[in-house]
Amino acid sequence: VAAYDDPLGDALEAASGYFDRPFDWELVRANCGFIVQLAGARDSLVPIEVQRRVAQSLQLGDEGAYVYVEHADEDHFFSGRGEEIAERIVASLELAA
Repeated sequence: VAAYDDPLGDALEAASGYFDRPFDWELVRANCGFIVQLAGARDSLVPIEVQRRVAQSLQLGDEGAYVYVEHADEDHFFSGRGEEIAERIVASLELAA
């Protein structure tokens, strides 16, 4: 949910060390049996362009085991999408089995 690949100008995120080197997207994808990325186009914390860039880097599509889902009117998923997330995870586990 709300994936990002840079510190977004936040000093604490930058200090975490997670963004000190480029992500190895092929390795990330290969390490996962499935990926479901949910994005809100109106996200107030993670710009949608950043979320789309992550999805593109991971080669996510709209079906199968590697999925990108963008909700046009959603913010940062502070609440309200738990059921959808659970359903997508279960469906992805079934595909990966």
